[in-house]
Amino acid sequence: MTKPTSEEWLAIARGLLSAITVASFVLICQLGGWLKPLQFVLEDLRFSASPRAASDSLVIVQIDPASISYVGRWPWPRGVHAQVIDKLIALRAKDIAIDIDFSSPSTPSEDTKLAEALRRAGGNVILPAFKQATFASNGMNSTVAKLPIGLFAEQSWIANVNVLSDADGKVREMTPSDTVDGQTIPALAVMLGGFSFNEKRFRIDYGIDPSTIDRVSVAELLQNKVAADRISNKKVIVGATAIELRDYVLVPVHGFISGPLFHAVATETLLQNRILHDPGLYLSLAFLAAAAVLGGALLARRKLLSAISVLLTAAAAVEATALFLYSRDALLIDTSGIQCLFVGFGLIALLQEIDLSKINLGLVMTEARNLRAVLAQVVTDNFDGIIIVDEAGLIEASSERAGEILSVPRRNLEVGRHIENCLPAEFRHALEEAIDQFRQGAWRGLPPAECLLTSANGVRVLEYVVTPSRLQRRVAAWRRHVVDRHVACLTFRDITEQRQLEQETFRLARYSELTGLPNRHSLYEKVNELLRKGNDPLAIMVLDVDRFRTINTTLGHKYGDTLLQAVANRLTSLSGEVRMAAHLGADDFALILGGWTRSEELSEIANLIIFAMSQPYSIGMRQLHLSLSAGVFVFTERTESPLEAAMMADNALLAAKQSGGGTCKFHQEEITAKVAHRQAIEIDLWLALEKKQFEVLYQPQVDLFANRIIGAEALLRWNHPSRGQIPPSEFIPIAEVTGMIIPLGRWALQKACCDAAAWRPDCKVAVNLSVQQLLSGNLISDVEDALQISGLSREQLELEVTEGVFIHDTHQAIDAMQRLRHHGIKVSLDDFGTGYSSLSYLSSFPFNRLKIDKSFVSMLHESATARAIVTTIVTMAQRIKIGVIAEGIETAEQVRILRLLGCREGQGFYYGEPQAAERFALALLQEMGERLNSASKAGVIIDNGHAPVRWARGID
Repeated sequence: MTKPTSEEWLAIARGLLSAITVASFVLICQLGGWLKPLQFVLEDLRFSASPRAASDSLVIVQIDPASISYVGRWPWPRGVHAQVIDKLIALRAKDIAIDIDFSSPSTPSEDTKLAEALRRAGGNVILPAFKQATFASNGMNSTVAKLPIGLFAEQSWIANVNVLSDADGKVREMTPSDTVDGQTIPALAVMLGGFSFNEKRFRIDYGIDPSTIDRVSVAELLQNKVAADRISNKKVIVGATAIELRDYVLVPVHGFISGPLFHAVATETLLQNRILHDPGLYLSLAFLAAAAVLGGALLARRKLLSAISVLLTAAAAVEATALFLYSRDALLIDTSGIQCLFVGFGLIALLQEIDLSKINLGLVMTEARNLRAVLAQVVTDNFDGIIIVDEAGLIEASSERAGEILSVPRRNLEVGRHIENCLPAEFRHALEEAIDQFRQGAWRGLPPAECLLTSANGVRVLEYVVTPSRLQRRVAAWRRHVVDRHVACLTFRDITEQRQLEQETFRLARYSELTGLPNRHSLYEKVNELLRKGNDPLAIMVLDVDRFRTINTTLGHKYGDTLLQAVANRLTSLSGEVRMAAHLGADDFALILGGWTRSEELSEIANLIIFAMSQPYSIGMRQLHLSLSAGVFVFTERTESPLEAAMMADNALLAAKQSGGGTCKFHQEEITAKVAHRQAIEIDLWLALEKKQFEVLYQPQVDLFANRIIGAEALLRWNHPSRGQIPPSEFIPIAEVTGMIIPLGRWALQKACCDAAAWRPDCKVAVNLSVQQLLSGNLISDVEDALQISGLSREQLELEVTEGVFIHDTHQAIDAMQRLRHHGIKVSLDDFGTGYSSLSYLSSFPFNRLKIDKSFVSMLHESATARAIVTTIVTMAQRIKIGVIAEGIETAEQVRILRLLGCREGQGFYYGEPQAAERFALALLQEMGERLNSASKAGVIIDNGHAPVRWARGID
């Protein structure tokens, strides 16, 4: 056996050093956790390569969309969950786990139903416990323990349903138990699987196929459509699978699965004894060492193909072994480091085969071979037309595209051809002039120019540019003497379509695509042109088709478009004083009127136009009768712009629409003043809250029989620095339209809660709530923030909504009020009886109190109808067990009648006008002092039923 040569020893040493270096780097990466993503990918591939079915000892009863639709709402009443338990017990379910949050009480009757069902189940039901993250307004995060209420916990087992995700958001492990509210509670899968553990965590086998786990719908269960053998003697998990309930978990292989399905897979892992184990770091190090030795031997040989083949075979063998151990023994070996090691060895073997000097030489030679060919193809294959011409007018090169653009045969542009017979005269002249100027040193460059080319295909527009150059050539091959020669490169392209597109864009920018009439931009240009001439008086008339939206909805948009085209055609047929007709968009049109001398004549012209435009239209097989409204503005010397004139005409049009339509109104200064005032209010409103111009006043609410303050209604007021007091009836509608009502209402709620926190504990505050606040998704959060900031108790807060809530999304409004009631907040209905109220709404909406509108109270002493209405409201409220308060009380007679009718609470100027928080707090103190004084003298507080106490008047 011959000894290795020095070169072979050097190769062996280099191979071993490379292998050790790569192995050390991989080991550092593995210990640092940087190979975790690759490890997870390889594990997921093993799960997919070795799937296994569920054990058929588990079934999921899913709360799916069909079940939610069957019950009719979510959250379900607790009685529905009781029915589910009874059905499962009747079908002889072995264990029942319900993954639904029962940590908050519902109505007593519904909670009792569920508690009774749990008792009937005889301890066979498992309810969830978990920890939920909360986010406070001060930015501090915490967790809240969620346990079933005591009524349910006494009749059931408690299991932990929290999940633990990795850095990539996927859940791979589970804790056998966790501490919730000081109690050590086992995981749901552990309870269902009947296992006990000493380990802190265990890995879940996602090779178990979730699709093989039996699933039934709650709707099918409640309708008795589930066969007994699907439930009998099986473990049951009841939980939400509907997407809208958002109970989903991200897991390997299967992506997002529902929470119940996740717990089922975890339970199946235990039932099938498939808890995954990792042999540990020492086995991984042993594998790495063996791979390093193999890599060193391969790299010493320096044969690329054999090394790559061995590495691929070894990598496949490692993964096959890992798959076998996973499938048979539930061993999950981390092979990410070994695979990275093999990749590193492969890269080193590849680099050993590469000689950088050979690469550089090859690149230079390749560049030299291809340079001429590339430069030649630049001209030939260019997308533009390119023709290179010498001083004699002979073609030296041309592109394929040149002949196509010029519509000449390719042979006419071959090398050596003269340009006299193949190029337009303008091109020839440009080439000759460029070469001549360049030879004389006078060439300064020219911008691209355009040329019109007439051919069999029509007239086309060509854009071209000429670039002259100086070249050198040898006089003879055996001499070094060179002379200058000049050439010019003509580059051109067909821009016909581009110019056509520009013209079309210009047309679309100034004309309506639907009607072909000039648009608003063209209208303003025409007005400016006529104003500059200044010969005739001018007026602008804006027209609008009445009830066009109804026509569009009933007959279709295509019919509506045809109608607008017919209106446009009739407008263009108008002659005489009409200087221009324009389409402003949708069903709005405009006319420029001129040629009149007196305002009466203009009025007659406008009315004739309305009459002509309102004649029947024949559209298809229909004859349509419609009316148009119009607004007219006459240009004056003070008119600043056509835009201002159009706005004035729009204001007049709005007045015509509000008067019933089918008529023409002329602009009036009063209309402009109202619009300007509203716009100014809207602008100031956005800054008023920031500048602290708002305040909250409080009007006392009184017990009519005891003459005692029971609370106050918070009323928002705007103290404008220059306009003074702006009434809520003026700024609240603007705030609702602009969306300002949301931050403004949030501020008023917090201010009222902070002020009321200093009152008596039995004195409540009623805060008005906009419909937009009620339907927004942040109302509960705003209320909770206000209560937390102020320290006010929930019993002292009442929110008032108007009857306008009934014309919005009823289901969303009911849901919002239910959530308010669930959080202990009372809701009252303001201005009851004046709008949309009905008994059906009262039975659906969870109101705590009705507020009798002041219009009924003001007529009590003179209208039997008003007294009957109030009596009906009070009696109905007593029957459905909600409170009643009358507003707008101004006289003692009204108080007497309300008492006789059974109304116990009221408010109005008779008891006090809206006042600042300090005055109201002082009134409370004064009332308390008077009553304490009376009690100390007489030993009791006597109410004579006649003399009211006026707390808010005369108090400084």
